[in-house]
Amino acid sequence: MPTISKISIQKKNKQRYNIHLIDQEKEYYGFSVEEDTLIQEGLQKGVQLTQDEIESLLRKDSVHKGYSKALNYLSHRMRSVYEMRTYLKDKEIDEEEINHIVERLLNDQLLDDKAFSQAYVLTKINTTMKGPNMIRKELIQKGVDQLIINQALEAFDDQQQLQHIEKWLAKQSLHSKKESLKQMMQKQKQTLMRKGYDQHVINLAFERLVEEREDSSNDEWDALVYQGEKLLKRYRKKHEGYMLTQKLKAGLYQKGFTQDLINRFMDEHDTHQV
Repeated sequence: MPTISKISIQKKNKQRYNIHLIDQEKEYYGFSVEEDTLIQEGLQKGVQLTQDEIESLLRKDSVHKGYSKALNYLSHRMRSVYEMRTYLKDKEIDEEEINHIVERLLNDQLLDDKAFSQAYVLTKINTTMKGPNMIRKELIQKGVDQLIINQALEAFDDQQQLQHIEKWLAKQSLHSKKESLKQMMQKQKQTLMRKGYDQHVINLAFERLVEEREDSSNDEWDALVYQGEKLLKRYRKKHEGYMLTQKLKAGLYQKGFTQDLINRFMDEHDTHQV
């Protein structure tokens, strides 16, 4: 029966020990274990080990090393159970060992999909412009249960969404001075939908935006003049008179301007003379 003949500390890892065995007067390297395993299993020189005991020690050590990898993975940020399982699988850890590691992490409260989801949602609210639908999609990809996701997203209610959207729109307003309100709204609504915001909240935010823009009709007029003069420059190269007028009206209408403003522009610009 193999007997421990020598135990030595590894040079590169002071927490691991090499176990040397002797059997039938032949000494050889057997395996290595963590310091915790060495102490818990009472491994010392002269202890005899059956093959089953050696295999059991190897399995325990493999789980221990996997657990250490898991702790390192968690040191960067919180993880979902699915993320942890995927990580350990990528590290070529046996499925049975993964189950033991994950169970231990859950018992130690180092893995908790509910806490993970709540923290994930709050982080995205505070650091990104992602809406709840996009965050939901990301949590689904991380293997979180739908019920847990729903509970976590309660923190991202309509009022919270509205504040995010209005803050974003305020930053975008400088880039919309040369577009009609209608055209600007269409583009920005599409962008917000892609970012994952709820349609009814987007509509509410834009209702407020329309009220603000209507209080300052000069913005819409300035945008129309800018676009109208660009179209005039383009169309007058090929058209004149009635055809130029019709092309100009159609172009401005397509850009979202009202008929009243278009007529005002036409009155102030004699296209026959352009």
